Amino acid sequence: AQDVQAMFQNFKDDILLWGYDTNSTIAGQTGLFVIKNEQFGGMSLMLISAFIQPMIGTQVEIIDQEILAIGDRSVLRLLTTPRELEMEGTQAFYLFNEGGKLWVIGFLTNTDLSQERLEGFDDAVASFKIFEGE
Repeated sequence: AQDVQAMFQNFKDDILLWGYDTNSTIAGQTGLFVIKNEQFGGMSLMLISAFIQPMIGTQVEIIDQEILAIGDRSVLRLLTTPRELEMEGTQAFYLFNEGGKLWVIGFLTNTDLSQERLEGFDDAVASFKIFEGE
């Protein structure tokens, strides 16, 4: 929990949404966050995938990554597990470019990412809509 708070502090200016689901019918609690980043907006997902491990450091191990089409978007999906963080479980991160910004949608769960859960996360990312404000 301490490391989740540190993550929030590090990215608080870019975080648009931070929440969690306590639905007891699903094994484990799932957290969700949405971050927009203008600095890396427009950068190729292939380039990001090549340098993502050094960018995130040794606290998280990438167990799978792929660029795939989800809805109308090209998305880099990362499946990770913590190495040095005080949290358990697995995470799914989705990165994509839209509106000149890099968007990151993350799902943090303390259970293994079964195919069923992963498909639900993919569907949530496909349904994500961006509305530009003034």
